[in-house]
Amino acid sequence: AAALLLSACGAQVEAGPAAPAQATVTNCGAQVTFPAPQRPVAYDVSGAEKMFALGLAGRMRGYVMNSLGDPSIAGSPWKDDYAKVERLGTSRVTREILVDAKADWVIAGWNSGFSEERGITPKLLDQVGIASYLHTETCWEYPAAKAEVTPLEALYTDLRNLGDIFGVRQRADELVSELKGRFD
Repeated sequence: AAALLLSACGAQVEAGPAAPAQATVTNCGAQVTFPAPQRPVAYDVSGAEKMFALGLAGRMRGYVMNSLGDPSIAGSPWKDDYAKVERLGTSRVTREILVDAKADWVIAGWNSGFSEERGITPKLLDQVGIASYLHTETCWEYPAAKAEVTPLEALYTDLRNLGDIFGVRQRADELVSELKGRFD
């Protein structure tokens, strides 16, 4: 699934209409209402490139990616977006990085970005005013929901949800359709 996203069209998308004041999506089996993110942060390649694929680089506060991901950046169809968006860290995402960046929303996976052991969970971030979106592919690990979906369905779900959250649902639907066509 990641390979499909990484090789998807790198076309730039105009910002278009502003995000809705809030959007309600299903994330890891729960209905979650997100106020329109003003300072979103993405963790790792998966989060950053989902945002870039939807044309959201210009709306991002930044991204955090382990320096081991540098070859992915160099070969990415969105390497120009990576250059435009501030890199907030070269290791794992932490609560401190997000607070220092004044982030109001973050996308990451369970046990890759979010972790009880490292003290960065959606519940703890919520306490400091940072909303969290979990990659659907990691919901099976999240204690509150054991939603199991195929990797491609997880990708499509995330793109559509991000489309709703950021007010770019048409672009999300077009991208999902394109990816499905390529997969077929």
